[in-house]
Amino acid sequence: MRVSLAAVENTHNMAGGTCWERAQLAAVVRVTHELGMVAHLDGARIWNAAIACGASERELAAGFDSISACLSKGLGAPIGSLIAGRRDFIKRCRKLRKMLGGGMRQAGVLAAAGLYALDHHRARLADDHASARALAERLAGARNVRVDPARVQTNIVMIELDRGSPAAVSQKAREAGVLINPSGPHRLRAVTHLDVDRAAVLRAAEVIAGITAAL
Repeated sequence: MRVSLAAVENTHNMAGGTCWERAQLAAVVRVTHELGMVAHLDGARIWNAAIACGASERELAAGFDSISACLSKGLGAPIGSLIAGRRDFIKRCRKLRKMLGGGMRQAGVLAAAGLYALDHHRARLADDHASARALAERLAGARNVRVDPARVQTNIVMIELDRGSPAAVSQKAREAGVLINPSGPHRLRAVTHLDVDRAAVLRAAEVIAGITAAL
């Protein structure tokens, strides 16, 4: 099989919401094009990356042939994803969307929610990043878990368990009103967002710390 596409995810989900350095992005794009391939930027959390890096989304997307972005993650819109690229590429995307049943009628109200999120929720992503660091700092001293606050750049915190199963901890947390999901055989993944204020984040940290202490 001939490889024709290289994709980069920014921020990187399984790396704990870390951001790509701009020099690295430029190197990936350069080598991809030298090999005759196209470069795609999976920017589901591009808004978080821009806030954390102090760069614009345009700067982070420089050189890529296409980029996708999500409005329903950190920005908090109820639904919506975007894709951008050259005119002929977008024309193909629209055709494929309809072929796969993705066409929607009267979607203006959903677009309005996305526009509102872009206008009002982008800057406040810094609050989510600060809450994630607060969560990591509290859990860094908890028993039977390993969390590195220095690796928390955006709104994702990876929690490594020294004992117990992520599924069991997740279930106990859910029973206490804290929603957190397993993300591997020894890992939990926590995500902060606009529906969870700082007080709720700190409460979640206490709940998780209490559960892991009893493992």
